[in-house]
Amino acid sequence: MPKNPKPEQRMAWHAGHAANCGCRPIPAGVVRLFVERGLPVPTETARVEVAGRKGQEQ
Repeated sequence: MPKNPKPEQRMAWHAGHAANCGCRPIPAGVVRLFVERGLPVPTETARVEVAGRKGQEQ
């Protein structure tokens, strides 16, 4: 993530991180950005679902 990121950059980074790593929750300020824009808040579930499908394909 760049220094002093714009809200959209923060949202994109945290969405990607949530999809690939469940090490920590998305910060409240970033969750608020998603909610204010009427967008679904990314969760670790996305990572689990993708990993499950990937494992079945191999």
